Amino acid sequence: MHQMDGPNDEYDQEGRKVTKESLGIKKGDSSETMMGKLMKGMRPGDYIDGGDLDFLNSKIGLILDKATMSPNGTLQLDRTFAGRIAGVGTDAKLSIKAQTLNGMKGYDFKLTGVSTTKIYTSGFVNDNKLYFYEKGKLFSAPIK
Repeated sequence: MHQMDGPNDEYDQEGRKVTKESLGIKKGDSSETMMGKLMKGMRPGDYIDGGDLDFLNSKIGLILDKATMSPNGTLQLDRTFAGRIAGVGTDAKLSIKAQTLNGMKGYDFKLTGVSTTKIYTSGFVNDNKLYFYEKGKLFSAPIK
């Protein structure tokens, strides 16, 4: 008999496919509104095409095939061939959580299982900007 060791990060049971439209994401929504709709609308096993995550980065569909919601609330990322070249690992995961930074409400994200030399692996999203720390200083960049 196989013994379970507790909740497993890997989640292979495929659920329903969701899209930006089925999540209620509209073109005029801010990045943080879109992130909120994504995290509220997906249940464990649900998946979304990488191209539908273009509100995180306009070119994300080139490196991500799909993202699947796991029971612990993180997105498991399936990479494309270009994603493998870009440094996205087979165990890549994206965690998105509502946070406040310097009084701003937004979403904190953490990306694991990727090459840290080519991709920002953590940051904070508010007002269509990405905030990130580099060498102890807070920087921001527009999300395109």
